[in-house]
Amino acid sequence: AKVWMDRNLGATQAATGVNDVASYGDLYQWGRATDGGQLRTAPQVATKLTDISSRSTNSISSQPWTSQADWNSQTGSVWNVQPWNNTDGGVNNPCPSGYRLPTETELNNERLTWSIQDYQGAFASVLKLPAAGWREFGGGVYNAYYSSYYWSSTVHSGGVNIRGLGFYVGVNSAAIGNYAPSYAAPVRCIMD
Repeated sequence: AKVWMDRNLGATQAATGVNDVASYGDLYQWGRATDGGQLRTAPQVATKLTDISSRSTNSISSQPWTSQADWNSQTGSVWNVQPWNNTDGGVNNPCPSGYRLPTETELNNERLTWSIQDYQGAFASVLKLPAAGWREFGGGVYNAYYSSYYWSSTVHSGGVNIRGLGFYVGVNSAAIGNYAPSYAAPVRCIMD
């Protein structure tokens, strides 16, 4: 069986309810290092970082509807280097030693065990995933309390987006989908 962390990265406790704010944790832009930009209180700036090794305590607001809605200016950085893929060293892996991001398949296998395919099922699951929201265009935190998505290490086959597990209010709303790497979402690590 897979061993997961009991809480989201940056959370002060494991979730005691779907709306447990102390369990939400930080919001990571995909592939980015833990540099302070993942904090929910991080200031929003539009200026992209130079490359994947750049650091900033700011959250980089995404550029909507471009071919590469990324947080850095290095062309194709997220899918060429795959900084959160532990098989190539995971240069910016935010997880503690011995842990990594789950793959799309690992997240989906967990989703398939849920009694209800929505935000309530996410919390009722073994992982107790809270509805921690996310950050996207413009940088505000969206839909905490009833929705979220969680990053995987899997780059979409089209090469621009990243696969993540999203869930919302409503029957059968939980699914694996594509998200821009500049969006910021919670991370739940899995043991190597």
